[in-house]
Amino acid sequence: MYQEPEGKLAVARGRNGNLYNPSQKDMKRWSMVARTQVPRRLAGFRGAVHMHIDAFFARKADHFDKDGNLTEEAPRYHTETPDSDNISKFIGDCLTGMAYVDDKQCYHTSCTKRWTQAQQQGPRTVVTLTYEKI
Repeated sequence: MYQEPEGKLAVARGRNGNLYNPSQKDMKRWSMVARTQVPRRLAGFRGAVHMHIDAFFARKADHFDKDGNLTEEAPRYHTETPDSDNISKFIGDCLTGMAYVDDKQCYHTSCTKRWTQAQQQGPRTVVTLTYEKI
C-alpha cells in the first residue's frame, strides 16, 4: 500500500459522552485502497494467519544534507509514533472481512517500522500474510 503507515487510536469519549473510534475515517480510507490489492478469494479464509508488517516512513528533510545524502546524525531506527502495536491493530482491523474473516485468526503478528532510505522514496506499508489451514 503506497500510503503513510497509520496506528490505531484509543477509543475516545465524544462531547455527548458516547464512546467512538477516532481512527474510523482513516481505517475506511485505508481499507478502500487495500481492497484493490487483496484477492477476493481470501475474504472467507477461516484458518490461522501469520501477519508481518513493514511500515516505511518518509524521512524528514533534516535527515539529508544539501546533496541529498543521509547525514551521520540521521536516525537509523524509526522510534517515533505511531507505535508498532497500534499499526498492527489498525491493519488487522482494516483487513477483517477482506483478507480473513476476523483478525482474531492472526496467531502471530509482527511489525517493523523503518525509514525510507532515499528522499525520493515515499511512505508505504507492506503486509505479508501466511495462511495455515487448521
